Amino acid sequence: MFSVRLFGRLSVQSSGRQLDQLPTGKPVELFCYLLLRRERPHSREVLASLLWGDCTTSQSKKYLRQALWQMKEIVGCQSQTTPVLLIDRESVRFNARSDVWLDVAAFEDACLQLQDIPRSEVTNAQAEVLKAAVALYRGDLLEGWYHDWCLFERERLQNLYLLILDKLIAYCEDHGQNEAGLEFGERILRVDRAHERTYQQMMRLHHLAGDRAGALRVYQRCAAALQEELSVTPGRQTMQILEQIRGDCVLQSHPVTSKKEHSEREGGEPARTSTLAYLRQLRSVLHDAQSRIEKELQAMDHVVRLELPIHAKRRFNKE
Repeated sequence: MFSVRLFGRLSVQSSGRQLDQLPTGKPVELFCYLLLRRERPHSREVLASLLWGDCTTSQSKKYLRQALWQMKEIVGCQSQTTPVLLIDRESVRFNARSDVWLDVAAFEDACLQLQDIPRSEVTNAQAEVLKAAVALYRGDLLEGWYHDWCLFERERLQNLYLLILDKLIAYCEDHGQNEAGLEFGERILRVDRAHERTYQQMMRLHHLAGDRAGALRVYQRCAAALQEELSVTPGRQTMQILEQIRGDCVLQSHPVTSKKEHSEREGGEPARTSTLAYLRQLRSVLHDAQSRIEKELQAMDHVVRLELPIHAKRRFNKE
């Protein structure tokens, strides 16, 4: 009866009706934080410090009480037999038994089911589970939010998304679903433009579909992206695929990996390749913050000059 979507822009529905008048600021931030960290209770003191760290302890606790009251009004905790939030004097937590559907929870459940399945061993039924998870990912987590905790969760979920897409490309290649595999590849490249293994897979898919020109164009995209993003050239495996395509040879399918190799690859490569995008995003956030601080300092400097007595202004200007 209550659904929340955190992928892309925040969306909340109650009984199928969109809730447009959500609170702004800290109450909705607190609500989303509790949903994402729903596996355990959270100390009220820690929550108050996290969201109102620049206030005194008494003020932050007061603001937390007000935010919790506003959240209750939105999710209808007071009227539900099974409340969304469990609140006591010491802690707050999301109630796992409440009637709330969360897109992130459904996405993570699918990932958990198939996290130990090598990409070369995905079955038809498992592929359908992965495709359903991909459909839930409408965009990066809480687009437009730049809180530290949100940036961390965004990167974590983005890495899971890349892993799912990587499994699906391999599945499509094994089952002759070339067009679908290329679409999954494009999804990865929208997140991580320099993901070289994806270019390799897309080159093979184009070639398997009889589109050698398309495969060569993918290589050109790969070379340009690697140079622009990382200042490197395509690796040996990419060049081998290129030469096989140019010679119109039969391509070797994606390499079969052991479970140990699968764990090492899928636990590391997407995390490394998405780090660059994350750092660029963080750099943009820091740049915006620096600009705001400089403007506020200039404004304060102006106010100080206006309020100082005349003799103090002369001294201030000299200094």
